[in-house]
Amino acid sequence: MLLNLKIVGYVILLRNIAKYQPEVIKTDDENEQAIALAEEIAHRPNKTAEESALFELLIALIEKYEDEKYLMVESSPCKFTEKSAFNE
Repeated sequence: MLLNLKIVGYVILLRNIAKYQPEVIKTDDENEQAIALAEEIAHRPNKTAEESALFELLIALIEKYEDEKYLMVESSPCKFTEKSAFNE
């Protein structure tokens, strides 16, 4: 019964408050919408369990999108020589 109440609360949150249906983020615009909603939820005092769950989901979706879009390439530390900009 408790699980059903949490599901109902989550559905109400998505319909009335968030007006957002979580899904895989595919564009920068969708990412910006997700970030805006995550920021809004983060600043709410006394978050409900459903708001916290939605926040965690948004963060996971945002991180997945940004990790794929802004792929970081392994690099090695720079080697400075006597003629580097710091020694001029």
